[in-house]
Formats: sequence, structure tokens, C-alpha cells
Amino acid sequence: MPADAAEALGALRRLYRSAPSLFTDDDIEFLRKFAREVRITELELSPRRCRRNHAMEIREGPLGPFWGCGAYPFCHHVAPLTERERLYLAGDETCAPRGLENAVQLTLL
Repeated sequence: MPADAAEALGALRRLYRSAPSLFTDDDIEFLRKFAREVRITELELSPRRCRRNHAMEIREGPLGPFWGCGAYPFCHHVAPLTERERLYLAGDETCAPRGLENAVQLTLL
């Protein structure tokens, strides 16, 4: 993530903590969804591969997120998220993926 985006998110976080009344419920919901999308993108940066060596992506299913092959429908390989990955998607910053030295804290609340 570019340094400018990280600084902007940090500024929003500080602003929210100092004056939460400036944010509407819709604003907070938008920021939570944005933070989740950023976390998914960060997790997908890891070199996870299927049996046929295709890059895997995080997909949403009826039972929650999982790893699915990026070459679907030609490859149907799936794998569950690890407990650490699940916690990170839920907002636990202490479970940031290894190898992401510049992981940005996006939890506003």
C-alpha cells in the first residue's frame, strides 16, 4: 500500500478517536468494508498456490471466506483459511500476515 494511503488512513483513525461524532454510521460501515478489502488484498500477496501451481484468491462462500483457485472454472482446488488468516480478516491486527513489514492498522474502533 502506498505510504500516502497509509498516512491518510492513520489520519482518519486519529480523527475518529478524537471526534467520533463527525462520522456517520454509513461512514463507519464504509471504512470497515474498505479495511476488510485491504486485508484480503494483503493476504493475497502471500505466495499461496494450488496443486497445479495457479495463484489462489480469497473467495466468499455461504460458510465464510476460503482460498479458491484463481483459474476457476478450469481448476477447482479450494483450501480453508488458517485460524490466523481468519482472525486477521476479522480485524485482529496482531495476526497480520508474516512478510508484510508495512501492514497498516485499519481498525477504527
